[in-house]
Amino acid sequence: MVLDSPQDYQVAQRDAKNVGTLRVRGKLGGAARKADALEYRVGTEGKPGEWRPLDAGVKDGRFEATVAVAAGGWYRLDVRAAAGGKAVAQ
Repeated sequence: MVLDSPQDYQVAQRDAKNVGTLRVRGKLGGAARKADALEYRVGTEGKPGEWRPLDAGVKDGRFEATVAVAAGGWYRLDVRAAAGGKAVAQ
């Protein structure tokens, strides 16, 4: 799995509700193409966050979704592909 977006240290503008929207795009390869789910987590201050379903459109091995994050932070975004409840790519 390769993420095209967001890039390292990318800044997202917040809206009037103090929420920023990140565009998550990437390419699935190998075992990840057989995944039955994509998941993400947003970590901050050394805490990894909880894995959540990534509601992504997938076509020809490429995926795209958006993720809302609260204003502030430096955040770390992790994305993984899972099959049968087990991670197959991250």
